Amino acid sequence: MEGRLVGVSDKYLSNAFGLTKGALVVRMWAGGIPRIMKEVVANQIVTGDATAFPNTVTRFPRSVVIKDNIMYWAASVPFGLSTSTESTFHLGIWAFGRKNINSDFTLSLDQVEEATSTANFFINSIGNAGNYWFISHSAESAGKVTKTDDATNFTYTSIYDTQTFTLGDSSVTKKLVGVTITTVFLPAAGQVVLRYRINEETSYTTIFTNTTDNSISRSAINIESSGAQLPEFKEITFRIESTGGAELTGIKFRVETIDKDIY
Repeated sequence: MEGRLVGVSDKYLSNAFGLTKGALVVRMWAGGIPRIMKEVVANQIVTGDATAFPNTVTRFPRSVVIKDNIMYWAASVPFGLSTSTESTFHLGIWAFGRKNINSDFTLSLDQVEEATSTANFFINSIGNAGNYWFISHSAESAGKVTKTDDATNFTYTSIYDTQTFTLGDSSVTKKLVGVTITTVFLPAAGQVVLRYRINEETSYTTIFTNTTDNSISRSAINIESSGAQLPEFKEITFRIESTGGAELTGIKFRVETIDKDIY
């Protein structure tokens, strides 16, 4: 990729050492020491229970597709959105790359299939032709090949989690004054939901839901459903969920610093 070697590795996602967490790691090498570009930590490690999760434990087929300067591969990893028993796995085609040399490198789960406690569902290999993906999946003795849907159903919820913002100092208290989401003109069935999570919280609070046809932005200075003020925080993370063909283009927000220190 761009004259560099890119590798994806399983860092203790399945192990016999008693470790409780692992990660999917993307490294890039252009001479010298390989550089870690992305590392995504899983919710937990699954030890490979032959009954509950025989094949949904981390699995990296050797097939890799390079398309439009993006590297694609398949894996199943217990990341995010999992149930209280950690039984939901993000199984699908992962993507790593960037649009051009002026863009940042990003990692995303490009094509998703949710597999929950399924004894005989995993991806064996992937292939690409034009805008379609061909996925060989299920047990080897009863394998199937599925082509990605060519209809504009948009039934899956796309989720974008921002980085955790500290605004330079996590010891300083801030007040969220306002936040704006921008999109491509929202289609008739399109919907965008903006949520936030602050400090030690583990769940997200909804700020607003935008379903206005043809809108390209939505701003808020309070919680839409209740009129409550936006939060004070030391650290904040935003989550944006889009459905119905909605396409996110940006997020911006404004904060005020609140002097609550003892000196």
